[in-house]
Amino acid sequence: MNSKKLLGPVLYKNVSNAWLVPSPDGEGVILIGGDLGTEILEMRCQGLSCQWKPMEQRLKYPRYDAIVMYIPDYLTYCYPNPNK
Repeated sequence: MNSKKLLGPVLYKNVSNAWLVPSPDGEGVILIGGDLGTEILEMRCQGLSCQWKPMEQRLKYPRYDAIVMYIPDYLTYCYPNPNK
């Protein structure tokens, strides 16, 4: 097996206590939480050229020591309560 390490693009600040999750389409990674505060960054690559970009979405409150995972839209649909 021939494994190589590739370094990604440098972030504009040092970040610790953050988490990486795959982008919903599987074509990038999302960096969330920790020292980023409410900001969420996504890294996308074209060939060997990668860059971090801020996402439109933001956290309402900064998160530390959280568990982060992607939840597909079809699992977040809330059905109306028939008893109301």
